[in-house]
Amino acid sequence: MENLEYYRAEIDKIDTELIALMEKRMDVAKSIGTIKIKEGMQVLDASREQKVLRSRMEKVSEKEYEGVIEEFFVKVMALSRGVQQKLMDSYNMKKALEGRAVYQGVDGGYGSIAASKIFGENIYNVKTFENVIEAVEKGEADYGVLPMENSTTGSITDVLDMLCMSDVYIVGETAIKVEHSLLVNKGANIEDITDVYSHEQGFFQCREFLKDKNWNLNTVVNTAVGAKSVKESGDKTKAAIASKRAGKLYDLDILSEGINSGKANSTRFVIISKNPQFGEGATKAALSFSVPHVSGALVTALEIFAKHGVNLLKIESRPVIDRMGEYRFFAELEGNIGDENMIKAVEELKKYATGYKYLGNFKKI
Repeated sequence: MENLEYYRAEIDKIDTELIALMEKRMDVAKSIGTIKIKEGMQVLDASREQKVLRSRMEKVSEKEYEGVIEEFFVKVMALSRGVQQKLMDSYNMKKALEGRAVYQGVDGGYGSIAASKIFGENIYNVKTFENVIEAVEKGEADYGVLPMENSTTGSITDVLDMLCMSDVYIVGETAIKVEHSLLVNKGANIEDITDVYSHEQGFFQCREFLKDKNWNLNTVVNTAVGAKSVKESGDKTKAAIASKRAGKLYDLDILSEGINSGKANSTRFVIISKNPQFGEGATKAALSFSVPHVSGALVTALEIFAKHGVNLLKIESRPVIDRMGEYRFFAELEGNIGDENMIKAVEELKKYATGYKYLGNFKKI
């Protein structure tokens, strides 16, 4: 048994070394992918991969392991291609999404961070989510950036409802890591605080940090709006829960960092446009539908997806306005809307559903 534990410990050490080497290899693969993008090259270079594989096999000293090592390098090269393809897809998607974008809130909020990630400086802000959609519908902005879902608090239901009732389409998505900080005016300390300002999601995401604090929680439309109002007040009894970027932007002190409960917390943002975009690289489709108000109706609808081999990634019910007990379903499906199985599933669903709306075909940027 002692020998078994010794060899298991050896395996653990080797695996640790392999992980570090794989991370280094994937970093180099990304650097190569960046060069391929600049040079207009394809990800796959079959002749190069064959040459690399032959070269690696020549270095194998134990012939009994040739098959295993060959399989290992074939897989490693495929993983490297995947890293490069993801990089290239992201570049192509960003290139396709050229134009002016609008987001809700003020600079320093997570909406501004998401918008600048994709559109750089070609962005501007409005007060509400409704204003974002209105700007896109009227053609005042080419794109809009809206929060769709948080990994801790779930869907932003207001946005779901607006998307289902508006004439806009989802054409992309991105995720932003959420790292909330407690921000105060210069010279203030935690004992001074009586009032805190943030979005309701910010308070919920920091509930563990706040549970033993006897503070008044004041809800504002955006986390960065809270930071801005604290700065403008000059009041040491007021604090904000917002991003570090907001703290730097409004010249506030950071009393505590990373106060959100989920350390892997992130918010998914969608990019909307007035016109749908059907990209070959799209990996998700979004739609909404209602079903007959009878027993088993939703099961019947879901069986349509299963029958055609369409994977359901997300489904959420939303009440139909002024029709108590009736619901609209928002769904996200895995795949391209142009795939044969997706076409068949959607056509059958449209015949069965009492209401159907296509919301977009997109991928992560």
